[in-house]
Amino acid sequence: MPDYTVTVRHSDALSFQVSNGRATLTTDWDPADRSLLATEPFLAGLGACTLATSVDHTQQHALDVCGVGVSVSGIPQPGRCG
Repeated sequence: MPDYTVTVRHSDALSFQVSNGRATLTTDWDPADRSLLATEPFLAGLGACTLATSVDHTQQHALDVCGVGVSVSGIPQPGRCG
């Protein structure tokens, strides 16, 4: 059985609802107000996982990591959505 499950459902045009059962967000290939490109949650997941690993390691060594952050960027590919 998988540890993590995310459900993605088509909602309108190229807009999608993403849910993990606890929270829901909207992704869109042409985002308007308050929505994300479909690739942005992917980048956020990479950043959060990297930061969680770093924070866990530094806290185990009694180092202060309050306010630490990470920025993850992507380069759009011509002719591709997202």
